[in-house]
Amino acid sequence: MYLNSFNYFRAIVIIFIVVGHCLLLADFSNESIFGKMIYNFTKGGSFLFVFISGFLFHHIFYKNFDYRSFINKKFKKVFIPYAILSIIPIVYLVFIKDVSSNAMPNYFLPTGDSWIAKYFIPFIKYYSSGRQVPAFWYIPFIMLVFLLSPLHIQFIKKSMKVQIIIMSLFMICSILLIHRTLLSAGIYIFQSVFYYTGIYLLGIICSQKKNLIYTKLHGKELLLIFIAIILAFIQAYIGRTGNYYNSPFEYIGVDLMAIQKMFLCVFFVLWLHRFEKKKSILMDTIASTSFAIFFIHTFLISLFFKIKSYFNFSFPPDSLIVYLLVSFAILSLSVILALLLKQIFPKHSKYIIGY
Repeated sequence: MYLNSFNYFRAIVIIFIVVGHCLLLADFSNESIFGKMIYNFTKGGSFLFVFISGFLFHHIFYKNFDYRSFINKKFKKVFIPYAILSIIPIVYLVFIKDVSSNAMPNYFLPTGDSWIAKYFIPFIKYYSSGRQVPAFWYIPFIMLVFLLSPLHIQFIKKSMKVQIIIMSLFMICSILLIHRTLLSAGIYIFQSVFYYTGIYLLGIICSQKKNLIYTKLHGKELLLIFIAIILAFIQAYIGRTGNYYNSPFEYIGVDLMAIQKMFLCVFFVLWLHRFEKKKSILMDTIASTSFAIFFIHTFLISLFFKIKSYFNFSFPPDSLIVYLLVSFAILSLSVILALLLKQIFPKHSKYIIGY
């Protein structure tokens, strides 16, 4: 059954992703408590993406699951656009950029004088990690999650009690011991898989028990969003901003971002259910182009950063209005470019930008 609410959820998630990535571009710092709270609330959109993936895995694919067909579809729709859009950035980083600038972590630099060491190995490392473009890390990570789908099928077949225990253990580990990988760590998709598995499994459970959630939690939407906002405030109040990063099993505190986004996911499941039979051309457009927006907005942000640097320009600091306008501009341009490319390459755009 088609869920219009989750179509809108996709639109909201990509808005979260774009808005979270526009903070620095808009010169919206996180010095004040309010700034930190906004930062904490808008960052971490990947949690929402992973939750939706888990929900839709059960809702769409579980009933007639065929592993080969599933992976084939994901390879064509997810990995091929990633592979194509990564070619130029990786070629630039490996073959053109002066590695002596050490702009990227040492992990990606040549480890010898041979052709394999200087070019082939860094090339493979970039493709395996997604470090060539900001936010591209998500594609190798989610592809690995898809490859592990037989385990998720077994999870779905377990009793609800066992599911809750497994999901809770993963979430506790994510909240306390295994956060997002340090940026200097190079290839980190395995840690990312471990970190996000709890929220992926929560998505599966919410799909299985969606009718129960709609019934038992009806009217609790305001409470859920209030808790998420309070958690963003608490994280700001104790001086933490954005996502939590650490080496595996290195305790750096409770990951309030993960807890906040759990409540936010359930809030959207409930709140958007009321729009199941309502249509919005705007939300439908954003949702249908969401994967293309994911790819395009990273290049637009990088372009505008270079323009700002070239003209030595900066926005008024910490302006919420400027922040919203910049985010709106990046989102709008991403949608327009996605629609334009679809018109220019109607048969091949899905392999280039995923739409």
